Amino acid sequence: MPRVLIVDDEEDILYGLTAILSRSGWEVLTAKSVEEARNVISTQPVDVVVTDVRMPGESGLVFLQEIKSGNKDLRTVIITAKGSPDMEREVVSMGADAYVEKPFDIDYFIGILKKVMTSKGFRGVMQELTLIDVLQLLAYESGTAMVEVSSVEGLGRIWIKDGKVVHAEIGDKTGTEAFEKILSLEGGSFSVKRGIETEKQTISESLDSLLLRVVSSSEEASAQQSFDLENWSLFGTVETAQEIPSDVKALAEEFISKYKNISGVKEVGVYINEHFISSDNFSLDENSLKNAYKLLKATGRKELFLPGDPDYMCILKEDALICLEVEGVPLAVLRVEIRKIS
Repeated sequence: MPRVLIVDDEEDILYGLTAILSRSGWEVLTAKSVEEARNVISTQPVDVVVTDVRMPGESGLVFLQEIKSGNKDLRTVIITAKGSPDMEREVVSMGADAYVEKPFDIDYFIGILKKVMTSKGFRGVMQELTLIDVLQLLAYESGTAMVEVSSVEGLGRIWIKDGKVVHAEIGDKTGTEAFEKILSLEGGSFSVKRGIETEKQTISESLDSLLLRVVSSSEEASAQQSFDLENWSLFGTVETAQEIPSDVKALAEEFISKYKNISGVKEVGVYINEHFISSDNFSLDENSLKNAYKLLKATGRKELFLPGDPDYMCILKEDALICLEVEGVPLAVLRVEIRKIS
């Protein structure tokens, strides 16, 4: 199991990266300062050091210089929230194996670490993120920021406080309408201004719910028609049910049987190979699951939680989307129970 040392003064970053990397097969050590990090590597073997640049006390660049002067084979990744081309050139010239700007995509970051471990001459720079990537990362790290989006259609702004979208505006639109408009903009650019808050609160939905709404709207627009409820029941028409291959149906029923055993899970729906199968009283339709599937695939994620009454938890297992209708189960407990049977 590879061992990584993460050096960052932000507790949210340490907590989040530890959780993600541990699930991905890494052993994670942490330090909040260069002084702490020195103590760690002097007593324990480490394969990769990931260090922020700006921290109270000594800089991560000082630590990088020490590492490379004492152990050139120790892999190093520099992360920073305030990067520049000059800094990039500096850290690479000092021997860093990769340079990553915050906020960063978690899956891509893990890919960077794997490349650093396996490719002797690898040098990497990660800066290109989509707007959805940035919003997800701010939510993940419980960040507070204003994301400003410029396009030929106008200037849009999205405010996030403690990882939750609280307000959006573009032109005369505000709230969820503005959020959807901003994410539908084509071309342009965006910037993240950390620490900027607003007193306005026009959005109360979770980011996942908002993104699912955007995906649904996009799907409907491209199809130029809405879902036809007259021709579909919750379980599909008889004709559709007959068209479901037996192996697909058997797998879906296996999922339904497994996940309905979790305490608090009322109903289960499965979307697999463009087929929809559910338990008797599952309340979401096929189109909702299809859009949830597309959202997870597009963002490279494995789960989606939609709070409401009831709550819905969607899990992507290879090409199958399993959606649980849940009541009265905390998300943390639900995740533990899911891992037990997965």
